[in-house]
Amino acid sequence: MSKSQCTDKTQFDGEVADYYQTMFENDYHPDGPWKKMVEVAKEAVRILDLATGPGEPANLIARELPKAQVFATDVSRDMVDRAKLLMQDLKTIEYRIVDMQDLSSLAPVANAAPEEHFDVVTCCYGYMFPEENRSRYGKPGAC
Repeated sequence: MSKSQCTDKTQFDGEVADYYQTMFENDYHPDGPWKKMVEVAKEAVRILDLATGPGEPANLIARELPKAQVFATDVSRDMVDRAKLLMQDLKTIEYRIVDMQDLSSLAPVANAAPEEHFDVVTCCYGYMFPEENRSRYGKPGAC
């Protein structure tokens, strides 16, 4: 499978976005990942959520930590649009369509020196998709 096939932004649209929404909702339980991510981020000022999908954990983090600025990113416009709907009442979230393999477009958004752009980076259900991670940790056809 070529890298271009694996980075097809539309692979996470439509029904796949619906599937991720259901999966994320099922993770709202005491042992689920969302509360753990909030705990890790509780002292953070700027939080980057990679592969936010339909909005988690960015949604919960922003609600639990209202003084933090959260950047919700995903490679799929459909996923980012769903996240916007989920979090339309929140003022501390910025949304970006970003491929986690190239974060250079985020450099100016945090208004900080390059080494201080984000205090915490979260990623759930997305870490296995970048080419480098699939070759190291996943199966070659993971995308």
